[in-house]
Amino acid sequence: MKITADKQMGLLYWGGGPLPYGADLIGTVNRQPGETGALIRLRTGRYIQGNAGSIRTLDRRKVLAALEEIRHEHQGAREG
Repeated sequence: MKITADKQMGLLYWGGGPLPYGADLIGTVNRQPGETGALIRLRTGRYIQGNAGSIRTLDRRKVLAALEEIRHEHQGAREG
C-alpha cells in the first residue's frame, strides 16, 4: 500500500461530490497497480478509498503503517 499526502490528486480521484459527513481527505492511496483513489478518514476513524463517489474500506493497520512511512520520509528529507 502506497499513500501520498497529495490532496489535489485525492480530490480528482474522489470526483465532484461532497465528502461523507465529518470525513477528512488525507491524500491518495494505491493498493496495487491500477487501484488508486482518494484516501479518506471517516469521522468514525475508519479509512476508505474513494473513487468518483464509490468507497472501499481499507485495513486500518496497513493505512497507519503507510502513514508512518510517509512521516519518516518527510523527517529524513528535512534533516538531510
